[in-house]
Amino acid sequence: MAQVIEPSSQVASNGGSLTGIFDFVNAIFTSGFVVLIVILIILGIGVAVFIYMKMQRENALKEKDDTIYAQYKSHLRTSVQNVRQEWIKQTGSLWNILFLGIPLIKKEHSLKVVDLNNNMIGYYRGQTITHKKETIYCLYKTKTWFFFENLFLLRCINSFNYQNRVPKLDNKGNEIKGEYELVTKDVSIDKFYKFLPLEADKRYKKVLEIQCYGVEEERYYFTPSYVTIDEKGLERIADFRPEFRHNLKDYSVDEQYRRFVSESGRAVDGAVRTNPHVQANKHWIEKTEEEVRRDDMTPNKREF
Repeated sequence: MAQVIEPSSQVASNGGSLTGIFDFVNAIFTSGFVVLIVILIILGIGVAVFIYMKMQRENALKEKDDTIYAQYKSHLRTSVQNVRQEWIKQTGSLWNILFLGIPLIKKEHSLKVVDLNNNMIGYYRGQTITHKKETIYCLYKTKTWFFFENLFLLRCINSFNYQNRVPKLDNKGNEIKGEYELVTKDVSIDKFYKFLPLEADKRYKKVLEIQCYGVEEERYYFTPSYVTIDEKGLERIADFRPEFRHNLKDYSVDEQYRRFVSESGRAVDGAVRTNPHVQANKHWIEKTEEEVRRDDMTPNKREF
């Protein structure tokens, strides 16, 4: 006689729990919840694209109106272009487990720029050396939404022209009493910058220490507040703002010159395209050698 075996309570409970989970998932997919999530994602992407396009348009208008800002953006692009990749090092963080392993959060091991008190100024992201004897570093210190680095430019002066008033000399090398002249000398201030610790391979750097106490912001850029030691061994703030401002004015003049050349080229091109004589000559049929020879042999007609 056949026997009916009843399932144990544990198996029944496991089957019931699994059935409940399957029912819950099925209810989610059959309901409008998934559709709502997809719509929200599409709307979020659309809003992000709109904000990005708006920011790009505002930046373009600002570059057009402000020559210093245009030069700042140019320095930012060239700094990223001239980046030394061996100075940038990042590793993944365990917090990425929360994002399904996507490497969104990273630990920073890049070149760190600090001041005399070992206060961090920023992490290295690029650099450019200008014709004004400056090295412009692209750095970041903070992030927006934990992912987007807030880049800024740090202008570091390498040398400057120092004018000194000295007595004037005659042809025999003797000083002329009461007469002076200005002598310009290029003074290097490489001592303000020191890479610590020194690496065995010169390509790799860990820390750049700048002999300064923090940085100062001026017209989109940041500049170090350099510290010097006077004759008594006391620390003094060295004011290089005149040199920085002079270079900033030169940057603006360079940008204006580039725009003048560009606008002049467009104006000349427009004048050529709208000149009726030039346009007529484009469609003028050139004479053959036989026609030119015949015209030369034909006497000129006298007009009355």
